Amino acid sequence: MEDNTLVIFLGDNGEAMLRGKGTLLARGTHVPLIIRWPGRTKPESASSALGCGTDLGPTILAACGMRSLKEMTGISFVQQLLGEKTETRQYVYAERGWHWGPITRTDGLDLSRSITSKRYRYIYNALPNRSHTPVDMSNKPAWAAIQKAHNENKLSSLHQRLYFQNPRPIVELYDLANDPMELNNLAGKKR
Repeated sequence: MEDNTLVIFLGDNGEAMLRGKGTLLARGTHVPLIIRWPGRTKPESASSALGCGTDLGPTILAACGMRSLKEMTGISFVQQLLGEKTETRQYVYAERGWHWGPITRTDGLDLSRSITSKRYRYIYNALPNRSHTPVDMSNKPAWAAIQKAHNENKLSSLHQRLYFQNPRPIVELYDLANDPMELNNLAGKKR
């Protein structure tokens, strides 16, 4: 079994950090994916291709020699696993909705959508007046310290904007090649 089993390990969310889990930024949507397929994939290889959780079903079916159902929205990446040159996804879509927490803050309810390409990330915030609270961090010392610094007016202008801007921008656009930390919202700015 060790020599002929396809093993897939996928994380369920991005980093549980500020601007991570529960956001549509890279640290929130980029999740770990490790695949081991002895005799088929090259050990210790890596890919920067865009992928989505919905791609796992079609990929597993293709690995078994089966076709995806036409209703499936995912795209098989078996050819990439085998080291073959093939077209990859051009865009990945993500969304935020309800999460366990107060519905008046972003850690409980945040209706947002995103489209990500290799170069850009577009985010639409349908509820820009929600106060920002990081998911799973509202009772943690790190968030309490940031709130305290905010209340004492000790945060940098960057951190003030990132964590406490209200209303948040309805539209966000980031150039991932020139701004990988997604700090400079280009929406509405002339290029």
